[in-house]
Amino acid sequence: MTMATISIPRHIKGERVWNALMQARPGGLSTSELATVCDLSQSQVRAGLTEIREERAQAERTPLTWSRRTGHQLSEHPEVWREFELSVVHSILTRVIRLLKATVVPHSELVPDDTKIAKVIAQLNAAVASLEMITDMSTTEPKPTRRRRKAEVRS
Repeated sequence: MTMATISIPRHIKGERVWNALMQARPGGLSTSELATVCDLSQSQVRAGLTEIREERAQAERTPLTWSRRTGHQLSEHPEVWREFELSVVHSILTRVIRLLKATVVPHSELVPDDTKIAKVIAQLNAAVASLEMITDMSTTEPKPTRRRRKAEVRS
């Protein structure tokens, strides 16, 4: 016999997760802890978190963060927000660099006359530069010069 999952509207899941996180302040809760507290499945908790990310956090002016140490959190502390923002930006930067190195640049080398891929590389390099500026702004001490991770089309 299979268990039927009760269909709960996403905004209700979001409300339950929001209330649990507000009660947990200043701490946070893991996904499994949220599932237990909210009487939801982990999938339903993720849908509730999506609702918070897409609607409620901005409407309530209460940033939603996550870390391995604290779990999901509605923190009132700007340093927690900045740490999370920097972590996400660094993750995006790493993904873009890997996309360039593993797929886009090899593609351009195999099809050197493809003008579209050259434009893609230029745009992704610009994104890398922008993301690096954000990560560089987050530190107060000067960083040592590092090898540029930029991927370029070779002529």
